[in-house]
Amino acid sequence: RFNPGDSAYMEKTFSGAGNKKTFTISLWLKRSLLGSRQDIWSFNQDVPLTFMADDTLRPFIFGGITLQTNRRFRDPAAWYHIVFVVDSTSATPTERIRMYINGERELSFSTETYPSQNADANVWTAGTDLRLFRLIGGTNYFGGYAAEIHYLDGIAYDSSYFGEFDSNGIWIPKEYDGSYGTNGFFIDG
Repeated sequence: RFNPGDSAYMEKTFSGAGNKKTFTISLWLKRSLLGSRQDIWSFNQDVPLTFMADDTLRPFIFGGITLQTNRRFRDPAAWYHIVFVVDSTSATPTERIRMYINGERELSFSTETYPSQNADANVWTAGTDLRLFRLIGGTNYFGGYAAEIHYLDGIAYDSSYFGEFDSNGIWIPKEYDGSYGTNGFFIDG
């Protein structure tokens, strides 16, 4: 559980740079604080996942806002499984950045910009720090619960690697048994 009043966050410094073209973030979140900016995932330059003050979800990556959802995430009773995939090596622009929420690909955005093919994201560039649930160099703490946090370095996988629909059509977690790459990791939570 992350309580913004406690200034709670997680941080890791890596010994070397990870992949700047291809990676996957997967995590389960349950929000307890609405209506304020909350950074979920933060490198020194780019912030791949942020809940904005209007409760939309936005990645700031490749040096700018790439996608911002039209959907607002305002249910404090709901668990959201968020999968954010970057693969700038793809020949198809819309496949270079993808977002999945509870097993469904997010397709409705108020902002939608894709990087050029083989572009490097601004991750691992001014050091090798990674911060979860707080902005590097700032505050914007996340309020809520987090579980099943995966980072796949150099691997672009969709949500089906981390979850599945049960017999009632409810999206639930499943065990991931693949590789994590050089700087990849798993936090059970």
